[in-house]
Amino acid sequence: MSPDERTTELIHLAVDNEATERDLVELDELLARSAEARVMQDEIEDLVRQLNGLPAAEPPHLKEAILSEIGRGSTSNVTPFRSRRRRLIAIAAWAVAASIVVGIGINRIIERRDHSVQPGQASASMARLGVDEWPVVSDVSSTGVRLVVRQNGDLYAVQPVVSAHAPITIRWEAGRFDLSEASPAPEAGRDAAEVTFSALKKPATIILSRRPDAFGTTDVQLLVAGNDAAHASIALD
Repeated sequence: MSPDERTTELIHLAVDNEATERDLVELDELLARSAEARVMQDEIEDLVRQLNGLPAAEPPHLKEAILSEIGRGSTSNVTPFRSRRRRLIAIAAWAVAASIVVGIGINRIIERRDHSVQPGQASASMARLGVDEWPVVSDVSSTGVRLVVRQNGDLYAVQPVVSAHAPITIRWEAGRFDLSEASPAPEAGRDAAEVTFSALKKPATIILSRRPDAFGTTDVQLLVAGNDAAHASIALD
């Protein structure tokens, strides 16, 4: 289960009053360190409040279909069927209306995220949704190293692959990009245009956000143990 799926599950358990004390402790920890999780909690709670306050509405043609089906039975069963009919209509009406509200709610959530989520949060969300599926715009290999750059709109995922057990640095042209995300957490770089990792035990990915005034062609550089190892040329749209 991904971190996003676990966060969503915990929020739903809390909203439905089905969360254990352990679940609530875990959720509190997630909310304390993730602004995106807090936004998700607010949106889910708001959607649940809308559903709970929704008046029953009778879907078109549903009543006629149910009455038609009831009319095929014997007249001796009319009295019990009336109660059952009311329950069926109420349940079906609530389900149809709820599906409409859910659709509207999801659209509103997407719109709010498009307008209110900060660039770093947006890149983090996109990264978790599958950086490896972004189109490759540069793929450079040399002895023992490979540097892959993928693009999704104004976001660029830089993925170094290094066989040597040594510190690596990813460097880009100052003024062209802002660093949105890095995984795993890098060590402090010397300036705002590079990040440094100690010897990696798992693949690294950094997400760079192109600045609005950045155009033309630029390079992303990979250094291994301080030595120039690879350059990836990127055409900025």
